[in-house]
Amino acid sequence: MFKKILNLFGNDDDKKSSSDEEKHSKKACINDEQDDDDDDDDDDDDNDNDDTRQWPEEERGQKVAAELDPVTLHGLHYTEEQFDAEVEKRVQQLIKEEKEDGGEVEQVDIDNFYLNVRRDLYQEWTGANSNMMLQWEQANSMKYTGRAAFGNTQHDENNPLLAPIHGVTLQDYAAISYYMASGSDYNAIMNQLGIDDAVYQEASTLWTKRMQQDTTATVTVLFSQYYGSADQHPKLQAVAVELSPKGKETVEKMKSDRFFYEELCGARRAASECGMDGSQWIMDNYEVPLGEFQKVAVYHGQQDQKHIVFEDQMKYSDYQEKKVEEYKKKFMEEQGGGVADDISF
Repeated sequence: MFKKILNLFGNDDDKKSSSDEEKHSKKACINDEQDDDDDDDDDDDDNDNDDTRQWPEEERGQKVAAELDPVTLHGLHYTEEQFDAEVEKRVQQLIKEEKEDGGEVEQVDIDNFYLNVRRDLYQEWTGANSNMMLQWEQANSMKYTGRAAFGNTQHDENNPLLAPIHGVTLQDYAAISYYMASGSDYNAIMNQLGIDDAVYQEASTLWTKRMQQDTTATVTVLFSQYYGSADQHPKLQAVAVELSPKGKETVEKMKSDRFFYEELCGARRAASECGMDGSQWIMDNYEVPLGEFQKVAVYHGQQDQKHIVFEDQMKYSDYQEKKVEEYKKKFMEEQGGGVADDISF
């Protein structure tokens, strides 16, 4: 989910489809009888958007049988120490059994043992369904995986990777990125912050390097979180470029209508795959600059993380993939055929 959001901050070509894990989980949840109907539903978007019959009832929404801690989402009927001790006990037993069977246990195997045992034990002790388990996993991502999770990461003033660079904070850097992508004048941005071009260029390089070096992804996650509220930066609101009425209407619809947002994501990707500038196509047709588009992506990412419902996320992902194919066909027809049509053998 977070990966989908970050892809919007890179090149259009970097946009990927759902992960292998998502595909595996989707196959586990969808009944086989639905497969034969896939090709017949292309002309009925409303049915595609609303159909949840293929998901087992117990896996819809978030369900849990125990009372949970509001922060950690662990059950209140046990302690975290008890949970961790039981996980350790079960993992060590799995490692022992694997070795007794003559198997070679590598670190990747051990990591998978911990991941799956934690998931199984959480559901066993709390009665949580898969969606609730994924929500818990996100809330405890740093503790159990050493990786920051989008929407669950706080700014730690004692983290040296978050210290300002030449006076440019991570909040500043996110806001600068947003305003530049939204069409604000670069020099005006620099003047408002009181920094010169050389300072910013070096700060930008070093912030990017920190993101690459940060094995916890904390810097990248916080950058995305700050990007989502970048238009509230106290020093930069004066340089904002006013959206057109059509642009404002589109942004509001993208936020309120998830399927419309996924359609535009699909169109943007399709345009890129057809050799076009996807972001410029959105600007030309909907008057929404890249910065605003990315901010809406962050908004939906935050909403998804507040309440993980896997079947909804897969529905959105499938809908976007469908729109990619529809717009690719449309763009290629407008261009007079695909790239291969221009090659003579």
